Amino acid sequence: MAADNFSGAAALITHLIADHGRRRLFHVGGPPNSPDAIQRRLALDHTLRGHSRCQLIGSAQGIFSIASGEQAADELLARHGAAMPDAVVCANDQMAIGVLRTLTAVGVRVPGEVAVTGFDDLYPARLADPPLTTVRQPMRTLGERACARLLDRIAHPTLSPAVQLLPTELVLRSSCGCPPGSQTRQLVRTLKSG
Repeated sequence: MAADNFSGAAALITHLIADHGRRRLFHVGGPPNSPDAIQRRLALDHTLRGHSRCQLIGSAQGIFSIASGEQAADELLARHGAAMPDAVVCANDQMAIGVLRTLTAVGVRVPGEVAVTGFDDLYPARLADPPLTTVRQPMRTLGERACARLLDRIAHPTLSPAVQLLPTELVLRSSCGCPPGSQTRQLVRTLKSG
């Protein structure tokens, strides 16, 4: 079982570009050995290839923690202070919250100057200031189906492995520039990567 990280990230980045005109993106990636982080980065690269007027102006590596998001924002400010991106795409919500904290602490207006997005739709994402645009993973369904599959494999050891991608939802809040209080959810269609 896995959430469709690629399609969710592609929908999020497409929203930033098509609906908000964001053209200069900065990426805060997850651990290099994380399959989820890898799929989210592949989606970013794929989406940017389809929008020739957009560019990735830089990236930072994180470890899916608030502290690593704060560190990434510090790196961003040090490298691009005079020529900030207009969007920071984070590989998870915790890092996005760290980026939000650091940017707002130094007076960068989110989303006025820079949009910030996450991934996962953890509960604190809706409490952030501004509330965080993100992609919701079906965490409960992932757990339920993984447990059911495990029990099936225990009962039938010859059952062949299978990967099932579960759909994600784009959750639009004001950190991307959507009007405050207008939370919208859009089920994301599965895309083929590659």
